[in-house]
Amino acid sequence: MKRGIREGTLCACAVASPAVWFVLLCTAWAIAPAAHQPGRLGLLLGLHALALAAAGAPGAAAYRELRRLRRVAGAQAADEPPPAAPAEPPGVELAAERARFLAGAALALSATSVLLVIASAVPLLLLTPGAEP
Repeated sequence: MKRGIREGTLCACAVASPAVWFVLLCTAWAIAPAAHQPGRLGLLLGLHALALAAAGAPGAAAYRELRRLRRVAGAQAADEPPPAAPAEPPGVELAAERARFLAGAALALSATSVLLVIASAVPLLLLTPGAEP
């Protein structure tokens, strides 16, 4: 049976996408004066494209893990033993619930971060660089 992602990796997936967005904001702010010269818009757009890919990757890993956990839970529900069989230790089910929660939270945070990266790129696409008063 295929083993899933560890809890620490799921926690890292939950933190990685917001961290990418934060690094994008700091980097874009630091290079903004040079990037807003005529002909340098590609630098900021490339930075946003890179951040979009980096913010989406942890979400893809979390989505894969969430699908795997749901598939395992569905298979266990179909093969449910009769009531006379001994139940699993309580910690096993709690660990599966915690992993499902972490995967769902990482997916939600990644989706939010991807939307924030896209939203921060919209002004670059709509406003003309160097046209500030």
